Amino acid sequence: MKKKKIILTGGGTGGHITPLLVIAENVKNEADIIFVGTGGMESRMVPSDIKFKKILAGKIRRYLTLGSCVLNIIDILKTIIGMVQSFFFVLFYNPDIVFAKGGYVSIPVVLTAAILRKKIYIHESDIIAGVSNKICGRFARKIFVGFPEKFYFFPKNKMIYSGVPVRAEFQMKKTDEDYNFFNFSSKEKVLLVTGGSQGSRLFNQFIEKNIEIILEKTQLIVLSGNEFYEKFVSIKERLGDKKDKFQVYNFLNEMDKAIRISDLIISRASATTMFEIAAALKPSILIPLSTSASGHQEVNANYGEEMGFAKKVSEKQFSNDDYIKFILDLLDNESELKKMSEACREFSKIDSIEIIKKEIFA
Repeated sequence: MKKKKIILTGGGTGGHITPLLVIAENVKNEADIIFVGTGGMESRMVPSDIKFKKILAGKIRRYLTLGSCVLNIIDILKTIIGMVQSFFFVLFYNPDIVFAKGGYVSIPVVLTAAILRKKIYIHESDIIAGVSNKICGRFARKIFVGFPEKFYFFPKNKMIYSGVPVRAEFQMKKTDEDYNFFNFSSKEKVLLVTGGSQGSRLFNQFIEKNIEIILEKTQLIVLSGNEFYEKFVSIKERLGDKKDKFQVYNFLNEMDKAIRISDLIISRASATTMFEIAAALKPSILIPLSTSASGHQEVNANYGEEMGFAKKVSEKQFSNDDYIKFILDLLDNESELKKMSEACREFSKIDSIEIIKKEIFA
């Protein structure tokens, strides 16, 4: 049986890229896959065994300054060039399916695929759809959504509630090997703090201020991003006998291990991260990024709190000096942690990949 040709496209953040890589991993034996992106984060995250095609793409800034106007003009030109690149690539590669996840790189690919009458599918993780997916959704045969359909304004006959694809490793039980990876004891609790693929200044400053108090109570993993990484490395060296209870990474491929051994996770409220955490049945404190597009993280976090698997906290609350007590008290509250863990089951859709595969290979 001839393999289907599939273009996967999306980028800009790990939340757009990671689910596409999960899909690629699960369909690679049944399809010939090419990932179309820019030279940004996606070019670094896509593994070498997946073909990668680089195109130009630009975004539109919705705030008006002289600088933003100049950058918008440059990015419009990039998008026009990206359209030309996409047209010839889609024409000659002749895919059976184009699957877009969001991010501005997906727009020229989807528009040219529509012109060439290709089957188009998109996936929207967040409750509030991004600009790219609002545009691409007009041309999609089906739109997979991360949260229940009632939240979205896409045409009802196009939507399929699939959740967000996550790696199977997030659903595995923790092992001694997971603890050994971080040189941690399985007899002590673990707090994971992650600001996403690019780190969070707010999170890093909070941990820097409270690290000694935290390490009195628990082991700690911090994903700092690049900006704070060296500072945390030097802080670790000054921790004396507590330094073995602290691990810091600017980026961590083994995120599944970190989540599996964690008793509580402090995170932003991107949908991809929320579904990874929920797949592992882990309680979380969600601090939505106040500048997220259309406030989508705020809405995601509200839903997490409403469902009971997360505590939503504002950036202002989190920056309060007294907030460390809330975190450590929650970490000690076994009954509340168990209740939050159980609530993860209802949110997590572990059959997401099967739902998507069944539709696109129909």
